Amino acid sequence: MSVPESDLGAAGGGLADPGPSSPQVDRRGRWNAGLRWAGAAGLLLAGVFSASVVVAEVGKPQGPDPVDWTETDPGLPVTDDLTVAKCGGCHARDEKGNLSRISWVRSTPEGWAQTIKRMVKLNGAVVEPEEARRIVQYLGTHHGLAP
Repeated sequence: MSVPESDLGAAGGGLADPGPSSPQVDRRGRWNAGLRWAGAAGLLLAGVFSASVVVAEVGKPQGPDPVDWTETDPGLPVTDDLTVAKCGGCHARDEKGNLSRISWVRSTPEGWAQTIKRMVKLNGAVVEPEEARRIVQYLGTHHGLAP
């Protein structure tokens, strides 16, 4: 029995030439190398574009250094003697009674406790546990999220 060649496919059992309007597929049903290279080229172009955006941002001026900023918000003065004694060594006090950074920060008691732990670990602040509890209570009450 004879089978028409159009039903057999290409010689050797592969797919017949799909023609110019069909996607090119190899014998295993995969896209051909040309289409894979087109996808890789697209990814490469996207990577080059992303890198050029990053490089362009690096050269831009960043604005004033935050260290040189002057506070426009009046801040909340720190009135607790223990907090001033334990924190005032690193946080400068101004004429209004504000301690640098502290008077402009609002946090929960848990947030203040984490801040004190960080100051002890990273900056060598010397604070006893009972003192830390009293400072957290003061800051949580007077410098909390809703003072």
